[in-house]
Amino acid sequence: MELSGVVLGAAALVHLPTVLAFSLPLSPSGRDWNDYTAQHVGKWRGLWTTYDSAGVERGDPDRMDTTISLSADGKTVAHVNTLFVGSVGSDCSTCHDSVETRDIPAGQYTTETFRHRASSGCYLFGPGVTRGGDMTTELGFRLDEDRRVRVLVSHRPQANGVEPPLQLALQRIVVVRETLAAQRQTPPSASSCWSFDRPSWLGLWRGHEMVLDGGGGDADDGLSWKEKALPPTHLRRCRCSGAAIEDDDSHASFELDGGILLEAPKIVDAGKPAELSVRCAIGRKSKAATPNRIVQAKVRLEALSRVVETVRSAAGENVRVAPPKLLQLSVHSLTPVESAGLK
Repeated sequence: MELSGVVLGAAALVHLPTVLAFSLPLSPSGRDWNDYTAQHVGKWRGLWTTYDSAGVERGDPDRMDTTISLSADGKTVAHVNTLFVGSVGSDCSTCHDSVETRDIPAGQYTTETFRHRASSGCYLFGPGVTRGGDMTTELGFRLDEDRRVRVLVSHRPQANGVEPPLQLALQRIVVVRETLAAQRQTPPSASSCWSFDRPSWLGLWRGHEMVLDGGGGDADDGLSWKEKALPPTHLRRCRCSGAAIEDDDSHASFELDGGILLEAPKIVDAGKPAELSVRCAIGRKSKAATPNRIVQAKVRLEALSRVVETVRSAAGENVRVAPPKLLQLSVHSLTPVESAGLK
């Protein structure tokens, strides 16, 4: 497997020649492909909300639709984003306003080039490196018949301009809330199907767990899924009183609209495992504080693990660092234990 990496120059991070650099191997055809295409194919109307590293919303949400289409032979997926770049109002009582859109191809995957890992309606794409040098990790969740949510977490290298960075710092979070276009003609909003007033995570839960890892060895040498039942478990209660809380010196927690709890490392140290998790409450506009179901994904990763190559030239010194690596992915699907009497 060819190893691509992050290129660091003497003064700044050099843009990568490709959109993403991965050490994550190709997904084996079958399980991941089938789960992804069964759960995420469709035209999704979405609102994209950006938060900074303190959990503060940056500007108004952006409207962008996403179309995931599967070829007739079931072997190719096309991913297209539709940007809404402008609108023209009509002064005619029998006419309609027009909206200017632009389609941007975001990727095409086949059973041979698929890198997503997917199970139980949840998928992981990454961790990878963007053209600008940030490490991005994307988690997507199919919540029910017409809703899904995606969470993209970005960490930026902290470089001194002389040596390779020893840390990545939490930069921003993008949350994409989507509904199927066939079911709804308007994108989701916090006041419609995404209204969930402070779900209570406190209680006794049980369900099953899907774990993707390397069985104790190097995860990149052979990631495989394992399933196990989970005994009744008490979840840690979210102590969020605002957009963000500090769990400790290394992690921050964000409770976001729509019953989404994100816990992300503020700092990813070079060569040291780090973990981020996303928990989604599933249950529409219910007066009950306890969700009907919880889906939670935990990603264990490693970044900046080693220098792959150093090249010296008249312009300075370039260092190629190994791309981030997925160590483990676990997906929990949980329902409340009613008999416990904890609501």
